[in-house]
Amino acid sequence: MAAAILLLQQEQQLRRHKFSDAELDQLEKQMHNLGKEMHILGKEMHILGKEMHILGKEIHILEKQTHILEKQTHILTNKVVAKEKQRQEKEKQESERVEDKIRRKEEASKSTSLKPTSWVSGWFWA
Repeated sequence: MAAAILLLQQEQQLRRHKFSDAELDQLEKQMHNLGKEMHILGKEMHILGKEMHILGKEIHILEKQTHILEKQTHILTNKVVAKEKQRQEKEKQESERVEDKIRRKEEASKSTSLKPTSWVSGWFWA
């Protein structure tokens, strides 16, 4: 960039007064070198553009993979929640079954405690 400013300043000086052939040759060489540098920078920018394009493709692929992983996570989360609900329901049913069994035993023991256990108590209760 500084070289371009220098060339502009030199061009303005050129318009004001005449330079020797040696000075003109030097300006021509400087302009030629500046052109080479600009060409090199253009090539580097092109390479950087290609690299950015490749990185953009890689980012797109990573975004797709992330989306797939998010879907899989959602599916697995739903499966875990469903299994937990199943386990809780099974525990609830088992608990109800045990409570029902205990209740029936208690009812059976109450009804047998009122029945006579021997012929004497049978005579008394009869």
